[in-house]
This record gives sequence, C-alpha cells and structure tokens, in this order.
Amino acid sequence: MEESTEEALISAHIIELNSNTSSYTNAYGFFSISLENITDPTFVISYVGFQSDTIRVNENTAENLKIFLSISSLQTIEIEASKEENVEDRLDVGQLKLTAKEIKKLPAFMGETDILKAIQLTPGVQSGNEGLSSLYVRGGGPDQNLVILDDVPFYNTGHALGIFSVFNTDAIKDINLIKGGFPARYGGRLSSVLDIRMKEGNMNEFHGSASVSLIAATATIEGPIKKGKTSFLFSARRSYPDLLVRPFLRVSRFKSFFSDINLKVQHKINDKHKVYLSAYTGRDLFEIQEKEENGNITGNGVDWRNIISSARWNYQISPKLFANTSLSYAFYQIGFNGTFKSSTADLKSAYRSGIRDVRLKTNIDFIPTPDHYIKFGGELVPHRYNPGALVYNGQDDSGVLDTLLEVGALTSIESNIYLEDTWKASDRLSFNIGFHLSSFHVEGENYFSPQPRLSLNYKFSPRMSIKAAFSTMTQYINLLSSEVLTLPTDLWVPSTKKIKPQNSLQGSLGLAGTVKQKVQWSAEVFYKKMDNVLSYKEGANFLLDFENNWQNKITQGTGEAYGIELFVRKKFGKLTGWTGYTLSWNNRQFADINNGNTFPYRFDRRHDASIVASYELSDRITIAANWVYGTGNAVTIATQKFAISPDYERGVFEIPGSNIGERLVIDEKNNYRLSNYHRLDASINFFKQKKRFERTISISVYNIYNHINPYYTRVDERTVVDPTTGDLTRQFLLEEVGILPFLPSIAYKAKF
Repeated sequence: MEESTEEALISAHIIELNSNTSSYTNAYGFFSISLENITDPTFVISYVGFQSDTIRVNENTAENLKIFLSISSLQTIEIEASKEENVEDRLDVGQLKLTAKEIKKLPAFMGETDILKAIQLTPGVQSGNEGLSSLYVRGGGPDQNLVILDDVPFYNTGHALGIFSVFNTDAIKDINLIKGGFPARYGGRLSSVLDIRMKEGNMNEFHGSASVSLIAATATIEGPIKKGKTSFLFSARRSYPDLLVRPFLRVSRFKSFFSDINLKVQHKINDKHKVYLSAYTGRDLFEIQEKEENGNITGNGVDWRNIISSARWNYQISPKLFANTSLSYAFYQIGFNGTFKSSTADLKSAYRSGIRDVRLKTNIDFIPTPDHYIKFGGELVPHRYNPGALVYNGQDDSGVLDTLLEVGALTSIESNIYLEDTWKASDRLSFNIGFHLSSFHVEGENYFSPQPRLSLNYKFSPRMSIKAAFSTMTQYINLLSSEVLTLPTDLWVPSTKKIKPQNSLQGSLGLAGTVKQKVQWSAEVFYKKMDNVLSYKEGANFLLDFENNWQNKITQGTGEAYGIELFVRKKFGKLTGWTGYTLSWNNRQFADINNGNTFPYRFDRRHDASIVASYELSDRITIAANWVYGTGNAVTIATQKFAISPDYERGVFEIPGSNIGERLVIDEKNNYRLSNYHRLDASINFFKQKKRFERTISISVYNIYNHINPYYTRVDERTVVDPTTGDLTRQFLLEEVGILPFLPSIAYKAKF
C-alpha cells in the first residue's frame, strides 16, 4: 500500500526473482504467492506512476512482516508502488488503464478535466456529437457500455445534456476500459466495460483540494476518522452558469446547474476484514420562465437525478482466498415540466421516467497455485422500470384539467453467475478462460444466456506478443434514444415477451510490444456481430403517441462493426502521451427501416485519429495538447419534396381549393455525411508551493484554430429569380451548424 495514505493499488505487479513467479493485486490490494524451496525470496513490486521497490524476506520474518509500499506478509501483500510491466507481458486484450493523474495533465474543457472526454481520445472510442461526453465503443451505442463506480452501475453518465461527465476527477483513483476480451465477471452490456474506482481516503493524514473554473467549483477532503483504522473521503462539485448568465437575461426566472457529491468511508476491522460505505448523488436542473409582452408567462424545465450507494465487506478467508460481498442501490430519473399562465388559464405539465435497482453481489478470488488465478461469484438484481408518466393539470375557460397518462411500471429479476481462470501455461503462453451464465425474468418470461469467454497472450519474442480474444455478451435492459442527443424523452426499458434481449459476438486479434522499455505499442483488429439491437420505427415518437404501448414503436435488427486500432503510448519521462488511429465500419439492418436494406449507423466513422502529449518544462510548468480528427457522422437528408393533398393516398395530387401539403422523399437512411471533424486543444499549468498549500493555475484553450465542427444540420429554403426569364425557382441549401468555437478557460486549484 502507499506509505502516506495506506490505500491499496489495483493491478500492482509482484514478481519473485528466484522462481520467476508473479501475481497481481486485486481491487483491494490482495494477492497471494506460494513458494517452495525458496529460502530468501526477493520480491519486485511495480505499479505505474511509482518507483519500483525490491524487498528481501527471510524465513524467520516472512509470516509477520509489514513494510509500507510493499509487503504485509509472504502470502498476502497490499501494494501502492511503482512502474508498470510491459504490455507484451499482460493478458489484457482490448483494455486500457488510466489514472486520475494522467487525465489531469490533459487540456481541460471549460476548466474541467473529464474522464470520459479523455477516454474518447483513445482508439475504438468516439463521442456522439461535438463536446459531448457519451461513449460509442466499437460500433455500439451509449447504453451498451457498462459504467460502474465502485461496483455500482450508472444509468446516466452526463451533466448538462452530456457536455460534462458525472465523475469528479479529484475523487477518482483508477480507470479501466475494456473494449474486447471481456473477463467472465462482467456482463449485461454488449460493447464495453468502464470500471472506475474511487479513492478510499487517507488513513494517516488530512488532505484536501479546492478548485474554481469558469463553469464549476469543486472541493475534496480526505483523512482519518480513527488513524490507521477508519478513513473518509468527501467531494462536492457545483456548476454556476445560472449565477453568471442570469443578470444578462430578460427572464423572470432562470436556473441552470449541475451538482455532484461523493462520499466514501472505509473501516479496517482487523487484518482480515474491511468494510466500505460509499455513495454518490448528482443532479442537473434547467428552468427558464419568461413573461411575454401580452402578460402571459411561459416556462420549461429539465431535471436529471442519479443516486447510487453501496456497502461492501472484504474478507481474507485464507492466504489463498479473498471474498468481497456488496449490497448496492442505484436510481436514475429524468423528466421535464412546462407551465403557461395567462389571465384566463393556469396550466402545468410534467413528464417523469426512471429506473432503480438493488444489487446483491459476491466475488471470490482463489489463488491455488502461482499459475492459476481463479475468480468466481454471482449477483441478484431486481429492477424496477417506470417508462413514463405524463401529467396535465390546471384550469382554463373550459374548466379544470387534471389528466394522468401513465405507462405501467415493469419489474424484472436479473441474476448472474461466473467462473474464470487466469492460467499461466508457460513463460510464453497465458490464458483467461471463463464462463458467464445470466438469466432474466420479466412478464412471466425467462431468458437464459450462456456466455463463454476466452483471451490469450503468446509472447513469441522478448519484446513482442500476439493476443486474441473471443467474447459473447447479452444485454437485457435498453435505452430508447433519438440517436441525436440524450434527452428527457430517452427512457430505460427491459426486454419483454415481445422485445428480445440484445446479443453480441466479438472476436479480436492483435500484436503488442515495447520499444526500449519506454514506448508501448499495439495493433488490434476486431469484428463484432450484434443481434436484436433496438431502434424506434420510422416516424415513431414516444411522447406524441404516449398512450400507445412503447413496445409497438420499437423494431429490432442486427448490427455489424469491424476495423483495426493502432495505439502507441509513452508513460514515463518528461514527455508522455499517446497517439491512436482507428479504421472501422459500423452498419445496421432492420426489416422496418430503410426498406430492409443495410445502412451506416449514425456514428459510423471511417477514420478516427488522435494525438495526445504532455511535457514537463520544469517542476513548476507543464504543457499539454491534443489533436483529434474524425470522419463526419452519417445523417438522413431528404432528396425530394413535392406537394400533396388530403386525397394523396387515393392518387389525387391536386384538388382546387384543397389544403395542399408537402411530403419529403428520403431515398436512403443516413445518406449524407457531415463534414470531417477536427480540432486542437492545448493547456499550460503553473505550479507553486505556498506555505500551507500547493497552488495550480491551469489555462486551457479548446479548438485553438477555431474550426467550426458540425453539431447538427438544417435546410434553408430560398426563392430565386432567374435574371433572364424572371421565373421563380426554389433552392434548398443544407447548412451545418456548429456550437463550440475557439474557447479559452482558466482554473485555479489549491491542494493541501
């Protein structure tokens, strides 16, 4: 564990030099190494971002040895130290690990560093639209990512319509993204797992930080409740655009902010037992009310809420056996409201939709020999879905209005069990073999899904290995989305008798290596096949046809994504960073959409590239920059427009005096590509040690060369006079609209 905080590190690498036996710490710092005929074992402990440590242990002191940074006993060691092992030695196909320290080096958006925006800069991951923090991983949608914070899933990860993520970097310790080669312990989503771990709180000293940016203020404090036994971590963040913008708006009421609170408490009962309590609550609120010239008052509001909490118990059963049991709660609700007041009417409307679940989960780590690391466990999850309730009330000239339109709540029970074994067959070959079995009970229907998993790593030279993986996944809960923005009309719904679970099959193959112990590289090809993916039928809308069952508006089809990802990364030295490139294809096919023909998914992006770099000019100044490029998203554009009458369906195109309308003709779904996306961001950080704290001033610029990237499109219709004939003709011009130009920001942070 780290000497100053006594926090355990995740995936620290431990190797015994005499026997060449190695192991890794789990999420709570536990690992086990069994040694025979080794009189004086020598351990090397390494972890990214720390100095490697070497520990010699003799047989007389091994059983009770406790050394900070390294060893608590010969069989059981908790770590927080060192440099990382080479990528060719690791069995992590399609995985990426980041730390909060690395993310804080990157240019900030509006002064706020963001975990999800940092992940978007890596191969195989892209954002949906300009500035948004949603993730689209290897052809999947945002609902196909399992995002978990301390073992508890998040159902919405965005603030401010997705511009910022819900994760406060100051409270985060470790981030692990899995795009392929999924270990059997994960399930429930098709495309990725983003496993985020919070800090646990300093056991020995009080520390804290506070920061102020153009958009938000953040404060974090951690320390011992009882030194060496109990610690806490508390972090809070609140944005304040309403306070800045309100004086310049001519409205009677305006509120706009997002907020986060993270709390974690850990207690060490003894050397074998630990308990953790953690909680998160977050909210977004946007309300505006305006008084018109005629005296009428109109208002609209949008509201998001996230609440998660968990209680966990760690039990080291024996030197070879470790258990983690947790009970957690997750709640997410979205909604909007509207008001209208006049001299004759006072009307209100409100819409709410949400999901909540309770989760009981047990994970067991068993290390029978140094060559086998076995994990097994299971979970039980009752879900409750509230697809939507729309309320109208008030009064006008026609009388009192009190109407409730509600889609009935649904419940389901999901259960999972798994078994996986990480097996080192030889010095060159290692496997992760696993099996995940899930079941889902809803509306009297029982779904079962056996999901085999396999990953392997073969090291065919001292600095290079070949990696391969095969995974099957099943997803039982779905987000019905507009494909454009995460709006309040998006809703979580389960698989039912009519809506089948989504399934995926993914394979990947790649090479990985290290150059001169400093630069790591990888090249990986992947193929993903998805069945029963969901989409609204053409023309369907949840709110405009609220009383019609939502299941009648859904169609299911297939998806296919494949491509190649290239990645080069330097983690150590004054210059650090990475460069990545993805070449990919991403298609969908539905019987009820596009005449049954295959079409590119909206976020199909042929080319996607990024360059990220950070350089330490001195102990007091660092600079950083990132450049991104991507092929434009696919959108649907009408190619023709013609007049129709109410009798159009009977073949009558014009009737004198009739109400003539117009119809758009769309020849193909997603038939137009927006302009290519690219931008350059940069930042500079100034550090200074004051008497009582360390001060950091961060200056960042988003989109340095002011390239206006498309956010959405609109069609502008114009009437043009022919200068020769005087005839009037109509022209339709497609305009791409951007929202984020050159955008500087500054942030001030104090750390003590």
